Amino acid sequence: MSVSSGSSSPSAFELLREQYALRLPSSLEELAGPTAGTVDLPLHVAWSGRRS
Repeated sequence: MSVSSGSSSPSAFELLREQYALRLPSSLEELAGPTAGTVDLPLHVAWSGRRS
């Protein structure tokens, strides 16, 4: 099976970037919620081991 050099498909990075961009607000003014407190991160985000 060969791939034509004329066709280009998006990279995995581009696909993920597009997927996550749909979840993000277009401006900071769209954000709402508490301005102080503790955030508990999910395990897959807590790189340093500290989750709160």
